[in-house]
Amino acid sequence: MTQRPPHTRYLKQVKATPQTPVKSTGLYVLKKSGGNKKLGKGRITKGPFRGMPLYALTLPERSTCWTGCQNWNRCYGDNMGLAPRYAPTPELPDALTKDIHYLQGKHPEGFVVRLHVLGDFYSTEYVAHWHKLVSDYPALRIFGYTHWPQSTEIGWAVQQLVLDYSGRVSILRSDADGDPEDVLARAMTVERDGEAAPGTVLCPEMTGKTASCVTCGLCMNGRTSVSFPDHSRQLAVSV
Repeated sequence: MTQRPPHTRYLKQVKATPQTPVKSTGLYVLKKSGGNKKLGKGRITKGPFRGMPLYALTLPERSTCWTGCQNWNRCYGDNMGLAPRYAPTPELPDALTKDIHYLQGKHPEGFVVRLHVLGDFYSTEYVAHWHKLVSDYPALRIFGYTHWPQSTEIGWAVQQLVLDYSGRVSILRSDADGDPEDVLARAMTVERDGEAAPGTVLCPEMTGKTASCVTCGLCMNGRTSVSFPDHSRQLAVSV
C-alpha cells in the first residue's frame, strides 16, 4: 500500500517569511533566476518577455497543491532537497508586495516572476493578491503552471487572472483533461523518452534544444501547450 505524503520531504527547508530583505538582493522571498540551472541566468532572450530579468518564488510542494495532482507521488520537489521553500503564512503576501515594489523601481521597463518553482497557488485570496500586484505594478510579468483544475475555485481564479492580464500573465494548466471551456494552455507530463502529447511541443530545455528558460520563452507566450518528460524519481511510502 502506498501512502500519499502530505507535504514536502524536506521540512527543514520550509522557511518563515524573513523580517528583513536579503542584503545582496534587496528582496525578501523572490530570488534571481541564476541560482536555478533550469531557469538560467541573465535576461530573457526570446518570447514576449524578451530583455527582461527573471525572478522566482518557491513554495512548499504538496501542502500548497491540489490533492488530485497526477504527479503527487513523483513530485519534482523530491529532487530538490536544498531548495528553500517559503511557507504560505499571513506574512508572505506583504513580503511579496515589498519585493514587487522594489523590482518595479529597479526594472521599470519590465521584469518577470516565475510562479512557482515548487508548490502552487494555495488559496483564492493568494490568487487575488497576485491579481492586485499585476494591477498595481505595470512592470510586472508572470509565468508558471498550476495543477488546479478549472472546476475548482482556485483553478477558476487563476484562469481569470490570465484572462484579465493576457500578454502579461501566462499560467499553463498542468496535465489538464482538454476541457474545451478551459482557455489556458496546457503543460503535460509524458514518459521520459516519450513523444509530446497531442497539440503540444516538447520542452526545448529538457530535450537539449536550448540552455534554459531564459533562452527559450515558450511557456511565457500564453498560447503554446508544452509537454515535459517525466524528470522525477518515484516516491513511494509503504505502510
